Amino acid sequence: PSEPTDGRAGAEQVGESQEGLTRINIRRGATGNVTDATITTDPTNPTSGNQNSGSSINNSTGDLGTATRQSLLGFDLSPIPANVAIISATLTLRKQLSVGNGIVNVHKATAGWSEATVTWNNFLGAFDPAVLATIDTGAVANGGAAAVDLKTLVKGWHNGSIANQGILLEQPGPARAAFGASEAPANLRPILAVCYGPINCGNNVQ
Repeated sequence: PSEPTDGRAGAEQVGESQEGLTRINIRRGATGNVTDATITTDPTNPTSGNQNSGSSINNSTGDLGTATRQSLLGFDLSPIPANVAIISATLTLRKQLSVGNGIVNVHKATAGWSEATVTWNNFLGAFDPAVLATIDTGAVANGGAAAVDLKTLVKGWHNGSIANQGILLEQPGPARAAFGASEAPANLRPILAVCYGPINCGNNVQ
């Protein structure tokens, strides 16, 4: 998504190995930027589909009463040099709560959106139904880290073969969960940790 890259700082690099690999943590207020928003629909409240929750401290999924919620997250990959190979890419979310010990599904978003304006009604369900990864919320304590492998998707974003529209989180009911958003305190924010290295580094061909 095209969002202001507020809060950028110097690369939050976590060491470099002797093989020339570098890991950066893409996180709002550190390196690059992460944008996010929860979108909601509720048949008993027709206005809910037009409400924007881009400033919430939580990214929420699943059912709350008669409402259904999904969350969108977008990642700025501009700190990663163009001519490198993506070795790994892991998204870490901090669970705030869950009810029903449900499975949260991760999907590729397929349309652009803005953190400040996206709603259920204007996003129009624009995500690939294929499940890229899952989070078992029952296996993660409140405050604990839930990590998912997004290497294939991030490689596609980086090399341009996949449009970088971010991801969508959805949770079949009856269950719900909440994760720290980019407006939460720094230790609760989503982090996309990307390890990259030279194209000709071993067998790690982009």
